[in-house]
Amino acid sequence: MNILPSADEVFVSEAPGSTASSYQIEEDGDLSVISASVPTHQAAACWLLAARDGRFIYTANAGSGTISGFGVDHDGSLHLLDPSGVIGSTGSGSHPTDMVQSRDGRFLYSLNNGNGTISAFGVGPKGSLHTLMTVSGLPTSSAGLAGR
Repeated sequence: MNILPSADEVFVSEAPGSTASSYQIEEDGDLSVISASVPTHQAAACWLLAARDGRFIYTANAGSGTISGFGVDHDGSLHLLDPSGVIGSTGSGSHPTDMVQSRDGRFLYSLNNGNGTISAFGVGPKGSLHTLMTVSGLPTSSAGLAGR
């Protein structure tokens, strides 16, 4: 886990229960639970991205081909942006594995190694996602995505 010195919270995705949790970083470096195992209502929430503005987190749900969005409250607690847990779809069998957000926070990209694609989404002001395009032709063995 990579923790930035200025971070106040740590977020964790938990694949078996397809949940997300938030933790407060204490002065001594210990972690205390803020939100424990908030369900995505999807399958295999394996990868997690904290939005650049800190107001949202996203989970790539490999088992369901979806992305879930959570709002991050001022105290670090999490709440789903949509009751269904779905704010973006990468498609059946797509197996989204990793995500990255553009520097300005306007776009989110998902690597989908189940079908060798990258899905591009626009990010709305309240954290919503809308599909922009899908790029195909990547190896299905692709495992990581990074942006700069």
